[in-house]
Amino acid sequence: MILSMMVDSATVAAVLVDPHVGQREAIEPRPKRKRSISTPTQFGPWNFGPQHGFGRVVRWTLERAPERLPSGDVEAVFSLMDNEITRSMWNYPFRITYRLILREKELHFHIGVYNPSKDLTFSFNLLLHTYLKVPDVRRCQITGLHGCTFIDKTRDGAIYQEGRDVVTINEWTDRIYQHTPQEHIITNVVSGRKMRLQKYNFPDTVVWNPWMDKARECQDFGDDEYPNMICVEAGHVSTPVILLPGTAFEASQILQVNMFHFWEWRNCDIKILSGNQRELARERNMKKQQGGQKKNKEDGLSHEQRKQRYVLLIIRKKKYVSMELESLVGQVCVIYRPVYTLKNFHVRFT
Repeated sequence: MILSMMVDSATVAAVLVDPHVGQREAIEPRPKRKRSISTPTQFGPWNFGPQHGFGRVVRWTLERAPERLPSGDVEAVFSLMDNEITRSMWNYPFRITYRLILREKELHFHIGVYNPSKDLTFSFNLLLHTYLKVPDVRRCQITGLHGCTFIDKTRDGAIYQEGRDVVTINEWTDRIYQHTPQEHIITNVVSGRKMRLQKYNFPDTVVWNPWMDKARECQDFGDDEYPNMICVEAGHVSTPVILLPGTAFEASQILQVNMFHFWEWRNCDIKILSGNQRELARERNMKKQQGGQKKNKEDGLSHEQRKQRYVLLIIRKKKYVSMELESLVGQVCVIYRPVYTLKNFHVRFT
């Protein structure tokens, strides 16, 4: 996290280490260094103090120790205020509150920045460094970035537009995607599952992996760790937040795994197929035998009954969604009118 006023800036951060989903790590710690809540996660140099700012040398306050709520969730609250150390590097009052809520399959991050001054305005940039543990970063895909402009820090800050439907990583990647949607899906994390990242009041998304050469240059990053991690980070990076005296800024992020009942596809071909795979195979065989001629009552059902047995099957362009038809039948609507192909259609099942 970066706090700044005009040309002055200060970096502070908090980190969550070693959360698990079931018995497996969901967020990747950096094993080369023992980390505490005071360890910063903001990358990049800072001109007015230690590397990565004063978050590395000051200690956060545990406002509320982890406790189980009536809902069964676990909540903890941390805070950081200006003190003698921070004011020696960045002489502005501030207060940051960092609230974490752990649910069975979700992790909520709520962060607030407050300006208690009566006459001073400062600006800041905010970034949550989310290191996700993955089996193989080369197999991960990130949705929601198509068409977004991004700053490529591997190419001296050049600006490009993302043309891929899903973003993959096969080399050193350090990009700031601007004006991104509130939601991203990251595939092949936590034992090959999907993870949904939802963000609020974070207009940007940073995607980072140091790859082989840059991993060797990072003092707190193992040389062989890069294939098993990916950073997809919600932030307010490309433009600063201006915080007037007596005002506050709030933002949040939710990470959700084990999404077996969530699919979202854009620019899909939607075709009507009959109710189960055995019937489909039988109908295809009958059509071949009849030279393409179709019988109205080949299975003994009335025309109306046959129409009611049609369902929607989602077929992504150039790629079949690996989902058995039986698992889809209970979640889609039955239609009564034969429409064979609809393009550029957006459907979402939850």
